[in-house]
Amino acid sequence: MDNQYDQEQFDSNYNNNNDYLQSLDPEEYQAELESTQNQLKNNQIYIQKMQNQRQNQQYQNYSQNQKDVNQNYDQMQFQDQFQNENDNENFDQQQKYYNRQIQQLQQQQQQEYEQQQLQQLQQQQQNVNYSNNNSNLSQQQGKFQKSQQIQNFRANQFKSNDKNSNEKVYQLQRTSYGQLSPSQFQNSGSFEKGLSTLRKSGGKQGQLQQIQLKQNLSVYSNGKNNYDSNFRDQQYASEFSVNQNQNQDINQKQNQDNNNTNNQEISNEQVVQNQSNDIKQQIRIIFVFYASFGDRTNITYLKSSRFHKLMEDAQITDSILNKKKLDLIFFQENKHKANMTFQVFLNLLPKIANIKYSEFPPEKAILELFFNHLQPLNQSILQETDLGQDLEAFGQSIDMECIEIMKSVSKTLIGVFKVYFPWEEVNSLQHKDLIDKTQQALFKFLKEYDICPLTITQSIAYLLFNDLIDTPVEFITHNIYLQNKEFFGFKDKGKLFSIYRFFVYLIRCAQIGYSKYQNPNMPYNTQAEKLNALLERMELSEGFMNIEKKTHKTHNQSTSLLMPAKLIQKLNMEGSLDIGLVKSQRLSQLSKTKSQMQLQQSTSKILMESKVMSRCRSPQRSQIKSKLLDSLKFQMDILPVLQKYSEPLQRLFKYYCSFGEPLNTSTLKSIKLQKMFKDAGLLSETCSKLYPEYDTEQGLAIIIEKHLLPLEKQIMDDKEKARVDYLELLMKILKDEDLVEILSQVHHNIFAYYKHYCDSKQQMNIQQFLQFAQEFEIFPDLLSKAKLHQMFFAMASMHKNNEDQEIQQQQQLQSQILQNNNSQSLSRIEKIGYKISQDQPEEDLIDMHLFIELTALIAVEVYQNEKVFTYRDESQNELQKIFKKSNEKVINIAMSDISKNIFDKFKGKNGKFGFDEWKTWIMSQEGMIEVLNFDPNNQFGNQNFGQSQNNQNYFSNENDIR
Repeated sequence: MDNQYDQEQFDSNYNNNNDYLQSLDPEEYQAELESTQNQLKNNQIYIQKMQNQRQNQQYQNYSQNQKDVNQNYDQMQFQDQFQNENDNENFDQQQKYYNRQIQQLQQQQQQEYEQQQLQQLQQQQQNVNYSNNNSNLSQQQGKFQKSQQIQNFRANQFKSNDKNSNEKVYQLQRTSYGQLSPSQFQNSGSFEKGLSTLRKSGGKQGQLQQIQLKQNLSVYSNGKNNYDSNFRDQQYASEFSVNQNQNQDINQKQNQDNNNTNNQEISNEQVVQNQSNDIKQQIRIIFVFYASFGDRTNITYLKSSRFHKLMEDAQITDSILNKKKLDLIFFQENKHKANMTFQVFLNLLPKIANIKYSEFPPEKAILELFFNHLQPLNQSILQETDLGQDLEAFGQSIDMECIEIMKSVSKTLIGVFKVYFPWEEVNSLQHKDLIDKTQQALFKFLKEYDICPLTITQSIAYLLFNDLIDTPVEFITHNIYLQNKEFFGFKDKGKLFSIYRFFVYLIRCAQIGYSKYQNPNMPYNTQAEKLNALLERMELSEGFMNIEKKTHKTHNQSTSLLMPAKLIQKLNMEGSLDIGLVKSQRLSQLSKTKSQMQLQQSTSKILMESKVMSRCRSPQRSQIKSKLLDSLKFQMDILPVLQKYSEPLQRLFKYYCSFGEPLNTSTLKSIKLQKMFKDAGLLSETCSKLYPEYDTEQGLAIIIEKHLLPLEKQIMDDKEKARVDYLELLMKILKDEDLVEILSQVHHNIFAYYKHYCDSKQQMNIQQFLQFAQEFEIFPDLLSKAKLHQMFFAMASMHKNNEDQEIQQQQQLQSQILQNNNSQSLSRIEKIGYKISQDQPEEDLIDMHLFIELTALIAVEVYQNEKVFTYRDESQNELQKIFKKSNEKVINIAMSDISKNIFDKFKGKNGKFGFDEWKTWIMSQEGMIEVLNFDPNNQFGNQNFGQSQNNQNYFSNENDIR
């Protein structure tokens, strides 16, 4: 009912208003309309004002909430800071507490030891009977031998547990930073000297010392438990005299204390060395990550832009250390070079630390810089990047199965090692030279054996090399059961990159490289399977085949890198290796090798054909194709796909090479490559592989067909359309009547110069045309080379169209002749010639007529750019001005070359050069008749010939001839 009432009320109001408006005069109606509009505007202004007030109120509420949040955050941060200060103050108390705990454990251990000795003496006094006969004595001696064996077994077990604890301490202290001895860094850079002053005090180092103290407590508790077990075994010991047993116990205790002291000194030296190496390794990871960022092949040099990126990510850049200051430090330390090495980067860090933390002493400043900036950056790299995931494999324990596999092929690998690293056994190089030479040889080995970059990246290869040479040999496997120095079955040889490190390097490469390999048909689950796959790859590599050729060794089981059959069966029984996987790996590797050999033969054949055909092809195109084929030798399986689409890909490549650089058709910059991929729609994908469900060949074909070929067609269509538009513009210019008349007159004059620059077929290519333009100062004075290229190729396309029509007519004529002669086939020579003509790329050429028209277009272009000389006579046509100047210049140049000897050779008896002499000279110079036949102002006609300034009918000297 209410709705019906509202509707009726609205209808009545509407009718009343309508009646009221109809009753008004036009003027009153207009006034009423304006008042209504003003009222609407006022209402809108009021509504807008209310909305602004509401927004201001909301913003004020938001600002107040934000202030409250910031205030709460500051309070929380202050509390955390206060808590950290309290923790640092309580550190000394905690340290004293742990020291007291250690003392109490020592006292308790001593008391228990004395009580156990008393119990043992009481038991021996009760059990030993000195009146027993010899038989009882022999029985007691047998018991003594048995208990002595048990005691030796327990002692050996105690030593192994002690080694295990040392290994745990070593692994723990690789991430801690304690006291570093200055003697460890003698003859080193300034960064190492700064690290030598680190002390065990305060902050984060104190927290790490707490972990070390807890570790020492666990070592003492393990020693106590082992001693209890030894005491239980000693109950079965011999029952000799009390004094003799006491002396033996005292001697054993002294020897044990001496051994513990020596082991402690050795372990402290190892901890110091490991701490130094770990700091450098963390900084090296940061350096390599930023050096290889955007350039995976670069691992040794850090550019200035990457250096600034590193400083920003580490939050070192501030108002004091701004970009200008860092640039100054960078170039000052780097001696004004654009790239920085790792050693220079290490020496640069103390200077940055002294500026960043000027309130601290130098040794404290470098410590603050490392803990506050570099270490957090290193942690983010390890946790958030692919490089960090690969670096996790550096600390994995190596299985015993891998050691057995390496032992089975150790003889062959030692031979390979001696070929690439012969100086390791001689030890005749200095340390720095040895590192550089060994690193170069290692990367050569990795490339020739198909390990890098196909299996691992250069960054991982470099970091793994430095990690192994900085780690002691007994700890490179990270396996507590492989701390023996001869765990590979022979004595290690080498000064820096020894044989053991070389073997472990290969095992790490297999772990890292094949952990990312995803193939459901051939999964690599164990370390033995990964190492076997790597050895099979090395067996079929080009480097291993070359070594066999150089050493003149036959390929057999003793010289192979493949595992023997007995070891494969053994590992299969243990579950470490799958025989079916080994067979499938070898079959796939062999099939891939055969296909590579076949494709390599076809590639060499194509290269030979391209060299033979390069005589009749454009040198630039043949060079591009040769470079393409040479660069694809390492991926022969994708060569057929690229050969199928070679022509459109080359056109696409040249287009983006010349984008912004019209003369560049051979090199493609990275920004242009990105533009091409964006235009093709390839960079919109976020995954690393666009088509993971397909093979490489199929995925490449899909990318070319669905993305690159449509882009190439679109570009060619646009380019053809632009060319057609430009040709239409040129044709309109050339259809001008005045221009046609001038061209008809100047045609004969320029023929001599065209004949000088054209080839034997009366045609001119782009190089010959540019030579003409350069010698006549058209380039670079009047027009750029890019503009000349555009104009030349536009005119050449007209010549190409004419030639295509002629070729079609010739082919039709030849086909008619062949049909009339009933010829079944062409001769062999004709077939070869026809094939060459089919394969020969068409070179852009122009003839004489197009050359004349091209000079006219150049004149128009030059005049439009206002780069020509002005003339007094403005009544002449503009084109006549340009051609008059050009023609006078051409004639003057020609006359200057020949007028030097004309006057003396053809002058008359009176010593003058008259009309008859001039006619005699003209008739002798047949090639120059056409040059002097034309003059726009008829200055050299028969009527005024020879009228010099003195009105004489002869030339008085050679200047008049000119």
